[in-house]
Amino acid sequence: MTQPVACPSCGSERIRFRNHRGDWFCDDCDQRWVVGPDVGTQPLVFLSYARRDASDLATRLAADLERHGYRIWLDRPKIVAGSDWEVKIRDGLRSSQLVVAVLTPSAVRTTNNPVADAAGDSVCLDEISFARFAEPPTAIVPVMAEMCEPPFSIFRLDYVDMCRWRDSQEHYEGGLRRLLRGIADALAGKVAYRTDVTNLKPWDFAAFLYEKHRDFCGREWLLTEIELWLRTSREPALLVAGDPGVGKSALVAELVHRNPGGRVLAYHCCQADVRATLETAGFVRSIAAMIASQLPEYAAFLTELAVRSALDWDSCRADPVGSFDIGVVAPLQRLRAPDGKVRFLLVDALDEALPFGVQSAGGTIVDLLATFVERLPPWLRLVATTRNEPGVIQRMSGLRAYRLDVSDRRNVADIRKFLRQQFHTPNLSQWAAMEGLSVDDCIDEIAPHCGGNFLYARQLCDGLVRGLMNYAELGTRPPGLNSYYLRFFQRQFPDSRSFEEFRPTLEVLVAADQPIAREILDAAAGADGERHVATALRAIGEFVVWDATAVTPGFRLYHKSLSDWLADPARCGDRFWVDAAKGRSRLAQQLLERRATPSLAAEAEPGRILQLLAGAGDWNQFYDLVRTFEFIQPIDSSQWASLYPVLIQNAIPAERYRLQRLPSELVAVGQTLSDVQWKVFMYYRAHSAIVGAMRSDSATAPWLIDFLAEVGWMAKMLAHPIVQHFSERSSYAFHIQSLWDEAIQLLDNAQVAVPLPVREYNRVMQSAF
Repeated sequence: MTQPVACPSCGSERIRFRNHRGDWFCDDCDQRWVVGPDVGTQPLVFLSYARRDASDLATRLAADLERHGYRIWLDRPKIVAGSDWEVKIRDGLRSSQLVVAVLTPSAVRTTNNPVADAAGDSVCLDEISFARFAEPPTAIVPVMAEMCEPPFSIFRLDYVDMCRWRDSQEHYEGGLRRLLRGIADALAGKVAYRTDVTNLKPWDFAAFLYEKHRDFCGREWLLTEIELWLRTSREPALLVAGDPGVGKSALVAELVHRNPGGRVLAYHCCQADVRATLETAGFVRSIAAMIASQLPEYAAFLTELAVRSALDWDSCRADPVGSFDIGVVAPLQRLRAPDGKVRFLLVDALDEALPFGVQSAGGTIVDLLATFVERLPPWLRLVATTRNEPGVIQRMSGLRAYRLDVSDRRNVADIRKFLRQQFHTPNLSQWAAMEGLSVDDCIDEIAPHCGGNFLYARQLCDGLVRGLMNYAELGTRPPGLNSYYLRFFQRQFPDSRSFEEFRPTLEVLVAADQPIAREILDAAAGADGERHVATALRAIGEFVVWDATAVTPGFRLYHKSLSDWLADPARCGDRFWVDAAKGRSRLAQQLLERRATPSLAAEAEPGRILQLLAGAGDWNQFYDLVRTFEFIQPIDSSQWASLYPVLIQNAIPAERYRLQRLPSELVAVGQTLSDVQWKVFMYYRAHSAIVGAMRSDSATAPWLIDFLAEVGWMAKMLAHPIVQHFSERSSYAFHIQSLWDEAIQLLDNAQVAVPLPVREYNRVMQSAF
């Protein structure tokens, strides 16, 4: 046996051989492994299955895979009576190169499954999750032995179909051959995805949900109420609302993990720091992909031309509302209730999507769901979470809202369960022992200070483990997450002077709506910015993360609640208040200076710069840029339709009226151009912008009327033979006339009187084309 010099998982040299177990152990990452002369020549395959309905198949597969040169980890011969079975299973997973997951109804069973007669969740679900999120992850090859819905953590993976393995030797041998090919490919690093699902580019939220679910505790009462609502109510949607940190995302993670009764049809997690998750086009395609993975009947519709065309990228970007209607809602309305039971769509953090306004011509995800929630088939419901955000509640008005009350005795009891769970971990149990405290003593002291907030409780426990606070400080800590932030900043910055040099860095981080590249952050922090940023990151590194998944990787605050706290003097006080408007202005200047840098093109796109300037109230520079054709040229009509409402929303309420002139300014820019085509293009973009604003907020009706009256002369210009020839040749005639018709219809729907001259201009347009 060759003695290893480092851990194969983390590379640490702090390893040791354990004679009583015959394996090697890493003291840094707890990795266990066995070294032998045949390691590397015979891969170890972990066979995950449910004894209740897959024992015969597992035994047969184990024998045949061994015959083909694989070592097999199977629970029965490996786990002896009285041994710690959970430790044995984890050891087996850590030492295996691949997991074969035999999927049957018992393998995907959860406690809340009404058809299950077992007492708890299937161990297979934990085995799959452990393999999926190990460091490094272990390859998984699913085998469908009896038709069931694959766990959401592996729903994108293609599976080996062995449902007919009992029918004949031929069927079994065929399945075995497919499995052997799948194992060989997986060991070679090739991942087989389900084509009909993957082509739609579904979001893989598995890592996010795994992190949220990892320490899940309690909430049985809430899960029961949701299940009761699904069974007894005919309401189309349920909103679970609550303050930041009360465990809304953890609840969603638990629902996805359990998939009670197989009711979860698809899910989506809105994340403000991952802007792509807020785009309606991606949402539509991802939801369609997940539904296709769960319902073969729906997947069959994806072959129809109308459905396939509606769900392609271009269609979803141009008209996500129409795509969702044709590609998702209409096909589902043609289906009967699968298995005769109610299913539901699960959407987390609707409030995260709202602050960024309309992402496309179809509006936000909130707007999309509000449009279609009443049109879902009777067997399909919506369950969504949100902070107590008026914008979400108003848009979803008329639907049931279940508000999580942090003072609810059941919530308080769950906090105590969570703390008990945390204090049974090695780090905190050791801390309690060193303090001479029992677990009950710690819980009794800490629970009242948590204010019913799980995020607070988690961060408090982390603070104890990391030595950021001690037991004596617990009694002085007021309840609530805001108080935790305040205490942290007071400790890091003992006086106002010590905070001042970090204020510019924090102002930029608060102002940003996406991760910021390091060079931008350094420059925006002002004089000696690089040093200030480095010092700030050391001081508040717990609350700043590096996001490598963004289009432009960069730094961001770890949670939106911290941005809200820092920007609100009523909560953080004048001492730690940061002026987000100043941050937006400085950030906009740096993005303008670096627009030519290819690596920052996505971060410095014109629409974002205009949003920052509007939020900063820098109207002189804002309109200087709007009047610069080269700057605004890349923003097309559909982008203006979505950008204009965002600009209105981001501006200081008292100064939003300044944006009333923007569409007219776009028209004026067009009139300075000699190219007739660009004159028409700029008019169409201006018209799209003001109609987009009216779609989002009927309060802009006076703006729309003034615009139509002001640019009525365009009707005559567009009737000119040269312009008319161009418009008809490029199909703009139809688009321009449609915009006029829609504008009049929007005003009529809002019961706003439309002046006769405006209606006359519309008639001129109709006659011209």
